[in-house]
Amino acid sequence: MSEKRDLPKIKSQSNFVYGCISTILAIVCLVGLFIKFEWRFLIAGVFLIVVTTINYSLAFSRKGALEHLADSTDERDIYITMKSSRLTLKLLNYILCAGCFICLALYGVFKTQIFLIVSLTLCVVLCILFIVALLVNIHYEKHS
Repeated sequence: MSEKRDLPKIKSQSNFVYGCISTILAIVCLVGLFIKFEWRFLIAGVFLIVVTTINYSLAFSRKGALEHLADSTDERDIYITMKSSRLTLKLLNYILCAGCFICLALYGVFKTQIFLIVSLTLCVVLCILFIVALLVNIHYEKHS
């Protein structure tokens, strides 16, 4: 008769996701090592294999920090966390936007191309931040 084996249970979802991401990056580095041998691929691959091993061991051995905190928080702590994360996101938006416009003004004054590159990079980061915030909001609207 066949005996049913229990699969190991994932106790920390965040560590498991980090382990999956670092596994994909390690595979990319090792493929890059086989295509063109360079020391940076070897060093990054070994480092990512170590990070992957640590993340998977943490994922199956204990609860993650977020899961542990979610079990021991009350409504006031959740409210304070939500309020502080909202203010953090708001300040980050202001800082990125100000940096973008300052670099555009510096490009206009000095005609140095690096200011235009920095401004475009900050603008792209601001757009990515907006898209991620929008997608997270849509996700929570559907699942709450």
